[in-house]
Amino acid sequence: MSTTTLTCSSVGTDCSSSVDVCNSAGQFCDTTNAVGSGVNTCQNAQAGYYATGDGTQLMCPAKSTSGTGSHLCFCEAGFYGAPHSSGCEACSAGYYKAGTGAECNGVCALGYTTAATGQTSNTCTVCAIGFYSASGNGSGVEAGCEACSIGYVTTSPGTVGSDASVCDVCDVGYSGASSGGTSGCSQCDAATPYTGTEAGNNRTCVALSCGMVPSSGELTIPSYITAIPHYSFYGCYNLQSITFEIRSQLETIGQSAFATTGLTSFIAPASLTAIGDMAFEWNYYLTSVIFPCDASPLLVISPYAFGFDMVYSIALPSTVTYENYGYVQITELLCTDAPSAAPTEAPSQPPSEAPSAALPLTPAPGDDAPSEIQCSAGMYIKNKCKGHDEEWCEKCQAGKFNKNDNSRNRRCKKCPKDTFQIQKGAADCVKCPPGFHSRNSRGKRQCFERSSGKSMKKLGYFNSASNSRQ
Repeated sequence: MSTTTLTCSSVGTDCSSSVDVCNSAGQFCDTTNAVGSGVNTCQNAQAGYYATGDGTQLMCPAKSTSGTGSHLCFCEAGFYGAPHSSGCEACSAGYYKAGTGAECNGVCALGYTTAATGQTSNTCTVCAIGFYSASGNGSGVEAGCEACSIGYVTTSPGTVGSDASVCDVCDVGYSGASSGGTSGCSQCDAATPYTGTEAGNNRTCVALSCGMVPSSGELTIPSYITAIPHYSFYGCYNLQSITFEIRSQLETIGQSAFATTGLTSFIAPASLTAIGDMAFEWNYYLTSVIFPCDASPLLVISPYAFGFDMVYSIALPSTVTYENYGYVQITELLCTDAPSAAPTEAPSQPPSEAPSAALPLTPAPGDDAPSEIQCSAGMYIKNKCKGHDEEWCEKCQAGKFNKNDNSRNRRCKKCPKDTFQIQKGAADCVKCPPGFHSRNSRGKRQCFERSSGKSMKKLGYFNSASNSRQ
């Protein structure tokens, strides 16, 4: 059995037969006498070039260099990176690099930065973004570049000022502390996206919660909010209306985000693309949900998003589908020209309280008898006394319902066992929540917890503002 021994080339080896003879890393076959030591001889790669052992030498990529006889290149001073793959980039402001290498290992002291990028030495004298001084510069760590307060920032390096009045408040949705040449205004994360909009607010990122709801119960969602996390406003009983700022960027509403509140209506922004499971569940006074005609065709509504609500109508464009697997009472499915943002004032009364007009029957031809009235669902016919000509439609009392539309029903039915109805004028009843029952009775306005016997009202399912509308 024979073996072949590979011999590494050395400087001066004849390579006239093939450039491959020069197989040592850092060497190449000099076919043009570029080094000046002889044509067709193996020579060390020139400075600024590299040779991998295939007999040729290549020029180093931009902003990189090499020594004589090198098989690799390195980023020049003031630059960093991997020259043979991603290339070399200038050191950022606040960093510097004196020699060759992959990283900018020189870092300015807290509060200082460099006047430009790509610095090759410690020239950290300018105050960084988020800092200021009387001259805009400093001569050392103790020489004083003062940091802006949390939620405030300067807009450019080298800011001149004697006090924090030169710092500007971060944009809404941004906050943080300035340090190490990094701006203090970084975008809030998804878990704590809210910073407030009031003048002088220090822009601290906080989570969306019931604490945001004002005493009026009218909540405004800022336009920069892109997602409402799970359970954000769960159990906010004083929340009665939501307004989305113009040009809202809201895309998602998380699971149970608005469950168990005092909402009476909801008008979605056109930017919305997803409503999570149980997002609006157990809102007993939510009777109207509207999506604008320009709603996103990508909109996905969880089948149980409006479970156990009293929604009588959902206005939905034809581009969006909604499979209702919950207990929503939907009597109308249409598109509306409603604006993308909710009105600035909450409606004076919920849709269920609006008067329903009586519907006259058209007399048969030749019949001179006066028209009789028909009542819509949730109503019944009432008159002053039996046989009296004057009739009108009256709302079903709480605890009762009437499903029939265009009817002449003279009374409403009691809600079946283990269901309830707290509102007047209902077309159906709502099942008791899990763990609740109606005490084996019909016609209940609320259910009772099996374990404690307490009513839904005592357990906080209905807020006082909503109860006043019964």
